[in-house]
Amino acid sequence: MDIGALLTSAGINIAICVVLLSLYSILRKQPSNVSVYFMRRLISEPVKHSDPFRFERLVPSASWIVRAWQATNEEILAAGGVDALVFLRIVVFSIRVFIIAAMICVFLLLPVNYYGQEMQHKQIHSESLEEYKNITKMRLAHITGSPVNPSHFTVLVRSIPCSQNHSYSKSVEDFFSTYYPASYVSHQMVYRAGRVDKLMKDAEKMYRMLKTIESQTKKSYMPCCLCGKSTHSFEALNNDAESVEIKTSSDELQPSQREK
Repeated sequence: MDIGALLTSAGINIAICVVLLSLYSILRKQPSNVSVYFMRRLISEPVKHSDPFRFERLVPSASWIVRAWQATNEEILAAGGVDALVFLRIVVFSIRVFIIAAMICVFLLLPVNYYGQEMQHKQIHSESLEEYKNITKMRLAHITGSPVNPSHFTVLVRSIPCSQNHSYSKSVEDFFSTYYPASYVSHQMVYRAGRVDKLMKDAEKMYRMLKTIESQTKKSYMPCCLCGKSTHSFEALNNDAESVEIKTSSDELQPSQREK
């Protein structure tokens, strides 16, 4: 761990904070900035135009930090409003969080980093470096000596404006020939096959359903107990329907017609 680098970084950050706080302390004392920092007080109190020059305006002070830290919520609300109250509460909360984090870093992380063992990096032998150089040269020779593959220089694009007077392929060719004449060689149209795939899947699904129905139909054949003839379930249903029709027609006949 480099203590000098750590102290340098901490010194730079602390110096920047001190400069910004001093600049704010000086600017808030200037009469021209009263409307910026004390607008609410100017609205509620009469304005004093006579304000002679004093040397204290150019000297930064830290008393306002103590007063802002010790001020209650009611005092801040009466002096600056709700926005000032919320902003100061956020600042105070952030300062408290950073104080806790600084204590943890100073008393826990700093000793661990200072007394910790540094990692020793193994030195790479010159033979390994030469081997890596040879492999790199071989790969470069393979890339430069291999034939040019058009797929290495292909770009997939979409939403090319189409002209009503030409086909879509001709519109694509005109577009790239006009705007990219130096890099354009050729093009190939690629269509979205989502609908075709959906139709193929639906057809395959219907085929499977028909195969299932056909297998169930073959299983529904059953032999007749008397003559040994196999009957079909649909045929049995039709016979039952015919018997129902015959029975219904016989029931509709008059009693006299039945006796005849």
